[in-house]
Amino acid sequence: MNSSKAMARIKVGVFLALTAICLTGKAMAYTEADVKGLTMLQDSLVVAKAPVFAPKAYKKSRRQYDEVMKLLKMSASASRIDKALIKSREFGENALRSVAVTREALREYLEPREKALKADAPRLQSALFNKGEKIFVKATEKIEKGDIKGGLKEVTKSVPHFDRAEQEAIRSSVIAQADLLILRAINDEAKKFALITLDKARTHRNRASGIIDRDRYDLKSANAEAALAEYEARHATEIAQRVRSLKKNDQAWEQIMLSYELIMQKAADARELKLAFDKGILFAAEQLANEMKLLIEKIDAQESDRNSRAERIAQICSKLGINFSESDGADAALTSLEAEFQTLVRELDETKSEMRVTARTLEKTKQENEVASAILAAKEKEELKFIETKALFKPTEALVLYNASQDIVIRLRGLSFESGSWVIENRHIELLEKVAKALKISVGDQIIIEGHTDNTGSSEMNRQLSEKRALAVMNYLRQSTDRAASEFRAIGYGAEKPVANNQNEKGRSENRRIDIVILD
Repeated sequence: MNSSKAMARIKVGVFLALTAICLTGKAMAYTEADVKGLTMLQDSLVVAKAPVFAPKAYKKSRRQYDEVMKLLKMSASASRIDKALIKSREFGENALRSVAVTREALREYLEPREKALKADAPRLQSALFNKGEKIFVKATEKIEKGDIKGGLKEVTKSVPHFDRAEQEAIRSSVIAQADLLILRAINDEAKKFALITLDKARTHRNRASGIIDRDRYDLKSANAEAALAEYEARHATEIAQRVRSLKKNDQAWEQIMLSYELIMQKAADARELKLAFDKGILFAAEQLANEMKLLIEKIDAQESDRNSRAERIAQICSKLGINFSESDGADAALTSLEAEFQTLVRELDETKSEMRVTARTLEKTKQENEVASAILAAKEKEELKFIETKALFKPTEALVLYNASQDIVIRLRGLSFESGSWVIENRHIELLEKVAKALKISVGDQIIIEGHTDNTGSSEMNRQLSEKRALAVMNYLRQSTDRAASEFRAIGYGAEKPVANNQNEKGRSENRRIDIVILD
């Protein structure tokens, strides 16, 4: 990236970071609110990933914060604590500025890391991810020191590590269960007693891995092969266990033979045939096969006979007109027979046509009923979710409604922020816990956290502030619900989507809100 462009972007990042911070320093003696605000500032640094994007500034801020806590515990003088508070607040604000600057400088290099995080690489491939993370933090440290060029050069080294971590994490998520089942089959001596089936499992597992190598995002194909691998691995385990039990118990062989005989005899009963198992299972199998062969031949013969009869009847009818044309009585009989025959043919054709129309109508009606039933069931399920969600909140806490797309929206009336702040206060934790319960009702649904502001201030500042508030709420809900990161999305709309009039304070208050949208 061009260094002049990087510097320009960093200057913009610094400006945005400075305008976004609203924590106000005090020259007077400290209060309990000062200490609480300082703790919230530290929490904001964690949410903003300061340990990664501004490690040096974060460490200084944390050390100074710990110093404040130590002085409070020692009951030091108010003036001494006040000075430490001011210094700690200053370090915290500096760390937030550094995070904004670093993020802006590395904006074009964040995607590989974010993809690895989305693939759960820190858990599934911790060694690979941590290798890239170590290089990434080294890059952020250089940018933090002002070495932009060195930081950008360093961060490019992390890209292949994050890319590999993402791919291997995806591979682990796809084939981990198959690997576990294959190992279990091997432990159950499948190599000895079910090698062919075990090899099938390994083949499908390797195909799934190969698909990840070619296109890591073709999860449909990879998961299909992994599912086959899991099936064959379980199959190998079952075969191995059965064969092993046969080797340990001679009576089990008799049970296996009797079960096969029972299955074969059920098929023979349909033909009222008694199989001679006393002559061996192969002889009985030959009996059953011969009976099936005779049945097929009989069916073929009947079909051939029907075709021959139809052909002969047509020939006779044709010949009757010639052979009996000289006899008036025969002519009259033939004419009557031919007319009756044609009438029956027409009626039969009409009946067939009507039956086809009726069948199509019935099939269409059946499909429409199935669609209507599915829609009704889905609607009832959605209504039940809406009722259960609404019951969780008091009117002063949240308004539960449907949006234009029939998605459930939880409008958090009871959640507010200090002017210009995105820090969640402790008094709102109870409300957010209710939101977490609501999200558990909608397991598997996609969740969008929308941040909104009034029209006070610039559009860009409002958009950034609303986005940070939405991110803060999203991070809390992710931790509280243990849901996958891919199920959440945070969006800051600023003042773009008001729900009330911005010309008065009441309307502006309603427009400053967080909406939790549960996608249908």
